[in-house]
Amino acid sequence: MIVFGSRMYFKKNVVKSFEECEHCGAYGKMTSYKARKFGHIYFIPLIPMGKSSQVLRECKGCSRGAHIPVDQLEPMVDSVADQFKSLIVSVSEGETEVEVQPGGPKMNIGAMIAGIMGDLYCLKEIESVDSISDVLLANNLNFENELVQAKWSELTGNLDGARDHYDAAHRQKPADPIPIYRKAMTELRSKRIEAAESDFKKYLQLVPDDIQAHAQLAGIYESQKKFDQVVAAYDEIFKLNPANLTNKHLKKTYKKACKKSGAQGAFLAQM
Repeated sequence: MIVFGSRMYFKKNVVKSFEECEHCGAYGKMTSYKARKFGHIYFIPLIPMGKSSQVLRECKGCSRGAHIPVDQLEPMVDSVADQFKSLIVSVSEGETEVEVQPGGPKMNIGAMIAGIMGDLYCLKEIESVDSISDVLLANNLNFENELVQAKWSELTGNLDGARDHYDAAHRQKPADPIPIYRKAMTELRSKRIEAAESDFKKYLQLVPDDIQAHAQLAGIYESQKKFDQVVAAYDEIFKLNPANLTNKHLKKTYKKACKKSGAQGAFLAQM
């Protein structure tokens, strides 16, 4: 039998990160690197197939990631770096919030830095969070520093560290929803289900209309076979977005939970 096919070869600037795949939704190890696709026979690369490209966040589970031709990479890296430098300048000027788009809503500068830092890390443009942390602490942005340190811990696979930093940020600003939601996600990924449930409930007290948080709780209740609470969570989801009533998977889960719990869900009659 002749083994042939194609794959990426001669990988350079390999970076491992831990994130949620934007394609399959699974959380786990992602790989970013520069390489070139070759056709191979018996895994010997023989036929080049296109130019070299930068692969960002290739998922270990589904093997999908973003492929950027190397000749388009430099302008993208420059754009991300310019955004990052602009945020650092804003920090030095005492800003704690910036507009995502001109005239749009403002977002915490620590959360913005954390997001861009993830891109720079995967592009192998930064290898340490220390200098960023020094700038934030020098400007007394302790809350923002906790968000950045938490994101760095997440990227490097240290979920316990991420949880501790998000917890510290939450204690500094209990009314800010970002750290408690992120803490809930780290607890969930660490399989600390009861802690995750508690944190999602705290988050929903701050942001009661977040469907994603209700969906996370529904998944937790389903894993615990707490079917009456599954029904209650789905009632909130359907109330917030009635369009979900047409989703076959959601309908099936909802009906099953109603049957298992004996509860008459608020939307059961509509199915």
